[in-house]
Amino acid sequence: MHACWMCGNCCSGDKRLDGQTKPRAAPTSASKRHTSTIMSATPNAILQDGPYVWTVVKDSITTQRPKSPTEMRPVKLPLFVTVPMASTANSSVPPGPFPVCVLLNGFQARAGYYTPLARRLASWGIVVLQYNAPALTIIPDSAELPFLGPVVQWLKDAVAQDTQPALQGRADLDQLIIAGHSRGGKLAALHYSTGKVAGINIRSAFLIDPVDNTA
Repeated sequence: MHACWMCGNCCSGDKRLDGQTKPRAAPTSASKRHTSTIMSATPNAILQDGPYVWTVVKDSITTQRPKSPTEMRPVKLPLFVTVPMASTANSSVPPGPFPVCVLLNGFQARAGYYTPLARRLASWGIVVLQYNAPALTIIPDSAELPFLGPVVQWLKDAVAQDTQPALQGRADLDQLIIAGHSRGGKLAALHYSTGKVAGINIRSAFLIDPVDNTA
């Protein structure tokens, strides 16, 4: 069985692209409460915003990409995290923690193009983590795939070190989802096939019209 892309809790393990099954640790009681809220929504309900409001955390990291076969160069990656928050007007919904979805951009697309999707997911209780690769530059898959480790590590550190108050008690990295559109869907599939990023299990993958247009 494949896990539900929204929460990863629909089965006892995720089926990898190589056909093997990754075991999953049992979710925390808080995650169970949150999952029951999200999964109780009807298909028609999720066509509208959910019960959560959201805020956006912005930051950036500097990592490395190849300049030549023997030399690396620094690259700055702007980060965007759309974080669900319980509204004071709706105290019946759990305050978190929430699953985390890494959403990868399509070819030459920017994170802002996916703002409506990020907000919709956040409104249903999913933290959405995005980054922008350098614009107007064709980055080979082999050069961009290593970006995700430092991006997820940033979130891991922010939660552990309390450097981003909006994330505290809201990001459940034990429920990590990888998603992507177009070329980002291809990258998401490649990441999912590895099973982990930054030492964290990737629980499920959600691919939106994935295409293989880069090497």
